[in-house]
Amino acid sequence: MATRKGSNGETSERRGSGSGVVDAKQLTQHLMEMGLRELKQLPVQLAGEQAEMDAALAALASKEHRAFLKANASARDVGASALIAQNTALQLHSACSALAESLAETSAFVVNEEDKLVQSTLRNNYDLIMDLVAIPNLFDAFVRAGAYEDALDLAAFVSRLNLRYPAVSVVQSVSAQVTASTSLMLAQLVAILRSNAKLPMCIRVIGYLRRMEVYPETELRLVFLQQKDAYFRQLISEIRESDPADHLKKYIEVSRENFFDIITQYRAIFADSSSGSNPYITSPSASSTSLNAAGSTKDTSPAIFYPFTNTIATPSILASYVSQTVTIFLAKLGATLPALTDTQSLNSLLTQTMYYGMSLGRVGVDFRVAVGDLFLHSITRVLSAALREGLAGFHAWSRTAAQPGSLAAGLHVRTASSVLASASAAASPGASPALPPLRTGSFSAATGSSTGGGAVVNPPAALLAYPPLAHVLNVFYTAFNALRVVAPMALRVRLRGEIVRELEGVVAAMGCVGQAVEEAMLVASVVPTAGAASGLGIVGKESPVQKAYGEFCEAARIVQDVLVPAVVEGFEVRLYGVGMVAVVWKGGEEGPVEEDG
Repeated sequence: MATRKGSNGETSERRGSGSGVVDAKQLTQHLMEMGLRELKQLPVQLAGEQAEMDAALAALASKEHRAFLKANASARDVGASALIAQNTALQLHSACSALAESLAETSAFVVNEEDKLVQSTLRNNYDLIMDLVAIPNLFDAFVRAGAYEDALDLAAFVSRLNLRYPAVSVVQSVSAQVTASTSLMLAQLVAILRSNAKLPMCIRVIGYLRRMEVYPETELRLVFLQQKDAYFRQLISEIRESDPADHLKKYIEVSRENFFDIITQYRAIFADSSSGSNPYITSPSASSTSLNAAGSTKDTSPAIFYPFTNTIATPSILASYVSQTVTIFLAKLGATLPALTDTQSLNSLLTQTMYYGMSLGRVGVDFRVAVGDLFLHSITRVLSAALREGLAGFHAWSRTAAQPGSLAAGLHVRTASSVLASASAAASPGASPALPPLRTGSFSAATGSSTGGGAVVNPPAALLAYPPLAHVLNVFYTAFNALRVVAPMALRVRLRGEIVRELEGVVAAMGCVGQAVEEAMLVASVVPTAGAASGLGIVGKESPVQKAYGEFCEAARIVQDVLVPAVVEGFEVRLYGVGMVAVVWKGGEEGPVEEDG
């Protein structure tokens, strides 16, 4: 439609734009904005536009009347087709309803037949189904009763059922319950290993664990050693002896029995561990060597771990455990031996330890060479302590005798009656003990056991007149008597050094006493006595100073000619059975000249 020019052009343009539908609000707003003149002309304009529209419609109807006729015919055809489609849909709905009813009847019949078939199958296989359902309870009963062979057979049967019928819920439930009960069986089998189980039982338990396939081979070996070691440590922790010697004896006894059983059982169960050479152990001693049964040495290392394959070299498992256990035993031995103060306990423990090492030597774990230094050090310590404690009285006397004016009091006993009196006083209660006799005997270098005769060696008679020197010899003979039960040849040079040092201390103490006596002698020679100054001195009678000086000189000669040779003879000849022609000791560096044969 053409747009009018003039004052109402904007109105005509707005009315002709869009879909021709004017919003009432906008139209009202437009009318209010128009002036009075425009409002008066609006009906005329509308009538003109209506006439133009009627003329346009008449022209269009005249030009397109055929299209209008065809559209009318098409509308009638569409209505007829829609009616036909509606009728057809109703017929199809009726047919579908009939089909649904037929399918429901068929489904009910099929379900009824399936129920009958299931019920018939259940009636025919009732016993088998009940046996299947009872498998978890039966498996648990086997485990609690210790019938592990039957339990494993039943578990294998359930595993085959699970593989054959993976979609059956009952089989899956039975398999899950059996798997849960397997943990109880595993705990019981591991507890058997952690007990005093003998080799046949251990072989059966390891066989059960292998059938269960819960551990790979390497972990199975570790589990065996861990459980056996746990039982071993439990027995050790139950030792209640408070005395160090008794405690260590019980410790060695328990270790010898159980440690030997662990090694033999391991090598019998795991066959490849016995192939090849015997396992070696690393000695924690200063030599840092390890010994097999023949005494050969070879370096070793702990269990070898391969990070790429996440495995451990199985041959090194037993060797590592043995090395660790022996190290713990040596540490226990090193911690307990310093608390022992007598050679009898040391000899008993040395015998037990050597027997322990010899017993383990049959399986290639001879550790005797590693304990030698521990016992040698303890024996030396006991002897040194005995000599120090025994000679403490002599050194106390020497300090008193070295005081000015004492004149070596108590060094010499004048008469035989006084000697007998001193001996009877020593035998009385509360007095110092008399000289114990030293019994002769030869000693083996390895064990120190006595093999010689029982002849009694009495102390030299010259010492009886000198109680301090007799006390010194008594101390040495007492120490030798204690040492003769365990006197290894390896300690000969070391003990000789200890004895030389103590003898040097005795000689030094005697030197201090002699110096005091000599000073008193010099003072007496410079300052004459009152009797000599007045001419009343008794001719031919010694003064106390001269007498003390003479007694000391004789005592010094006895120390050199009697005491020291007696100590050397007691140590070399009576204790170690070494024949001597001459003795030359210089601080323990040079030993006696031994006779041939």
